[in-house]
Amino acid sequence: MRAGNRWLATCITVSLLVFGLPEVWPLAEDAYRYGLGAAQWPVKAVWRWVQSEALPPLRPVRATADLTDLLTMPTAWFAYRAAKRSPV
Repeated sequence: MRAGNRWLATCITVSLLVFGLPEVWPLAEDAYRYGLGAAQWPVKAVWRWVQSEALPPLRPVRATADLTDLLTMPTAWFAYRAAKRSPV
């Protein structure tokens, strides 16, 4: 397997884990909620600073586990096949 294809497979696998685990594992869902809340905080903090308001608290986002989202995971195979580099 070429190095580019290995990276592609690694990225697809990580994407599947990051988006799939919060659907089935409460600890991963909490990590997602707080991680995305932390990623949004700087934008909210700058907005509040521009308006001369107090900094906002770090709040987790709302997440709803929907197991039907897992039905889309097999499409990752199509993404891999479409983006795979030929063995030239």
